[in-house]
Parts: sequence; structure tokens; C-alpha cells
Amino acid sequence: MILEAGVLSIPVVASRVGGIPEIVHDGDSGVLVPPDDAWTLADALDRLLVDRERATEQAGRLREDVRRNFGLVTQILAYQDVFETSRKPKRLGSLRTLRSS
Repeated sequence: MILEAGVLSIPVVASRVGGIPEIVHDGDSGVLVPPDDAWTLADALDRLLVDRERATEQAGRLREDVRRNFGLVTQILAYQDVFETSRKPKRLGSLRTLRSS
């Protein structure tokens, strides 16, 4: 849901778990809070609700990051790299090297 929020320029407050910090950069493109900390989560939500300008700026930066790092063209190129790398034959060495082992 974070990528979708980014595309729609919706401000994000999320827990600092899993791959989320790779998408949301705390204080820049959203707010990250420790997991299982309801008070910090509530405080972060309150601050963004009060400071709409900050929330809008962060949402805009998240949108830029999502488009740049997770857009269709970026994903296609990443998959293409994976496929091309997996198709390259692994060189094991010459038969002479293998026989002398």
C-alpha cells in the first residue's frame, strides 16, 4: 500500500520494518516509527495532520521516489538484467584445470 500511496501523493507514516525503509526515507519522503509503538505512531500522525505543508512536501518526494525506483520502466529493466544474467553460461574453467584438480 505504500507504493500506491506514493503514486497518489498521499502522506505516509509507517513502521520501520522489512523493506519499508527502502521505500520511505524518514523525515524526507514520509515518517517511520518503531514497530509496536502506538504512542509514537499517534504522535507522527498528529504532526502530519497539523503540518499539512510538511505532509504535502513529503508525499511529493515519495511520489518522485516511487516513480523513479519502482516505475514500470525501472521494473522491466531490472527483470531484463536478471534474465540476461541468468542466461550467461557460467565458466567453470578449462578441462586441463579440472583434470589437474
